[in-house]
Amino acid sequence: MNELESLILCGKFQKAEKLFYEQEIEEAVGKLQEIAFDTQNILVYTFVIHLILQRETSKLHLIASELMALPFCFIEGGYSTAFYHAKKAVELSPQDSGLKEFLLFFHEIPDTLLSKEESIDIAIEVVKEIPNSKPASKVLKRYNIK
Repeated sequence: MNELESLILCGKFQKAEKLFYEQEIEEAVGKLQEIAFDTQNILVYTFVIHLILQRETSKLHLIASELMALPFCFIEGGYSTAFYHAKKAVELSPQDSGLKEFLLFFHEIPDTLLSKEESIDIAIEVVKEIPNSKPASKVLKRYNIK
């Protein structure tokens, strides 16, 4: 068990927060996802909520969304919680086409949390900024929109 995992699973969030921010963000996120997959412990998500409460950012909402959509999707309401965080991330950084592209995932899952109309609108926005976006192209192709 690494130090970050130990601190999170013991609920020592202030110490875990310090350690989390001492790392490169992508490395830290990778470690959180690894801990979540390995332990299936919801405290990992709770830790991210702690971080959001300290300083709300689109990146932290994206991390929360990815945790709930991937390692914790089996929890009742997991996808809905992930969708909430994905929408909040877009709300905080509306210019970020990558976040909008991620939102399209919620049209693909069995729960279909993102409506056809919303996904078409988002896909059109995304291809303007990311012309070769596979998720956006897939939505537009599905509904025969050029």
